[in-house]
Amino acid sequence: MKLLSLLIMHMQKTGPAVCIDSFRLDPALIRPGRVDMKEFVGHCSSYQLQQMFQRFYRDEPEHLSAEFAQLILDQGRPVSPALIQGYFMFHKDSSREMMKNAPKIFEV
Repeated sequence: MKLLSLLIMHMQKTGPAVCIDSFRLDPALIRPGRVDMKEFVGHCSSYQLQQMFQRFYRDEPEHLSAEFAQLILDQGRPVSPALIQGYFMFHKDSSREMMKNAPKIFEV
């Protein structure tokens, strides 16, 4: 219940602007009144992967986003936006290193 106490304290100080992943949370934490909106994000499509790439690596040629999306989808496993964002942060200084290591994304 420590998490519940922290969420309540945060909401009292800043207002109800907390995002949580409810995949493995106790139902008491996500009952009506505590969580006003639930949204399923799901796994990334090719379009989403390309858009994330373009927004993170703004100075890179657009064709690399399609190449990146294909590298990820060729792994044959569903991938979440959170994993992609974390992977980009891990390689934030070098899109070349990110592309080179993309086939190993699930090993990170």
